[in-house]
Amino acid sequence: MPVSIGKNDRVLIVGAGPAGLHAAHLLKKKGVQDIQILERSERVGGKSWTVSHQGILYEMGTCFLHNRYVETRRLIKELGTTPSEPIKGGSVIVHNDFRRFARQQLLPTINKLWEYAKIRQKLLGPETLGIPKRPTQEALQALSIPALAFFQKYDLFPLLERNFRTAFSAQGYGYLEDTPALYALLWFEPKFLRAVVVSTATMFLRTVYEPLWRRFTLTHILPDGFGNLMQELANKLSLPIEYNAKIEHIERGEQVVVRWQDQEGQHRQSEADWLLWTPPLTKAQEVLTPAPHEEAWFTNQSSATITTTAYVDEKVPNYTQEGRECLYFQERTTPDASGRWFADRAEESMRSANPLQGKEHRLAFQYTSQPSDHPEASSEAILAQLNTDLREAGRTEASVLEHDGLPFQKCWSYFHRFQTDAVASGIHWDILQRQGQHRTFWLGSSVWFEAVEHVFRYNRAVLGG
Repeated sequence: MPVSIGKNDRVLIVGAGPAGLHAAHLLKKKGVQDIQILERSERVGGKSWTVSHQGILYEMGTCFLHNRYVETRRLIKELGTTPSEPIKGGSVIVHNDFRRFARQQLLPTINKLWEYAKIRQKLLGPETLGIPKRPTQEALQALSIPALAFFQKYDLFPLLERNFRTAFSAQGYGYLEDTPALYALLWFEPKFLRAVVVSTATMFLRTVYEPLWRRFTLTHILPDGFGNLMQELANKLSLPIEYNAKIEHIERGEQVVVRWQDQEGQHRQSEADWLLWTPPLTKAQEVLTPAPHEEAWFTNQSSATITTTAYVDEKVPNYTQEGRECLYFQERTTPDASGRWFADRAEESMRSANPLQGKEHRLAFQYTSQPSDHPEASSEAILAQLNTDLREAGRTEASVLEHDGLPFQKCWSYFHRFQTDAVASGIHWDILQRQGQHRTFWLGSSVWFEAVEHVFRYNRAVLGG
């Protein structure tokens, strides 16, 4: 990087989510002590939010990790928190009527995944935990087309369609029809996909000898929750965090000057040598004047909405009756199903408490490609669609829980990503090259990829530590 943060420099971080807290963690390890964090909400963690309700922990945001969550596991070890553990029941992919899909042919699937790995390496270089080198212009053009068109172009579909839709769209990272291929390739690392195949191939062990099967299980959870992991990190940092802070204006000159309101409504001002911005890039233009090269960063992104809703229900055939803990509706991972109930979780911790007459506690997930301020993405519209989907599925005993007198639901503005032309221009690597200019480091999910692991990797690539 062209510049770096010195031990005696003053640093102001906007956002106390995973990006901001992890950045502060890396800087403190390098000896930087003068760090202040401004957070617009009343808590830390951002989209890593664990809510305790009736003695049950609900992961309303970040919920899973897998074999490639190296930085996340590093943080867990450094904090000494409870290690991850595999979900005990595994997941199931079903049709809209809860019928299970037939098993894939193992050898043809492995061959296609091998082809994919070679294609990915040609475009992005060898697999690495760091940030790939800037691709050639020809590669950027190939990576900018919609992911579905990319996979079809290289004859990876239809054989791998279930794998890619379930591991990408069903995790809330966008529809393959309208998401640039670059994002899919960033997520689908070959080692991750190989683990998916091994996990699927050894599923039969679940009924033969479960302890051995669990060794191959790909999907893990944090028993204490991702939100509590972020709270532990904040506690360890022991840094001043201003909650309910409303930023009014940021000036970047010889130093950074931030004018903001505190939670009492008092106007305050903070000065720093460096600004670390972690909210979506689109929000920056509301409070600062962009440099000419930054304008495209703030205006060429779109966002989606993902909603998590807690509800109770009876056991479901081909799902919780078999002890499964996650369910995905394969046919609802396309734009035609925008806003519909597409995924579900029923973790053992939710089932074991059983405070409501034997009913299961579960989480329903809905995704819409519309931004959070669109009518289709409103809490009311999403809740109405969920109730419709539950009734159509015959779940007549299902009912949404309430928390603090309101429906137990969270609508997230999710996955701010660049559009086709911006991806083709290499905008991700332009941002990386200009980190530190105008006394600003741009961090968070909107500059790279939404997943917590990728946020942590990006922080390390930019800040070191």
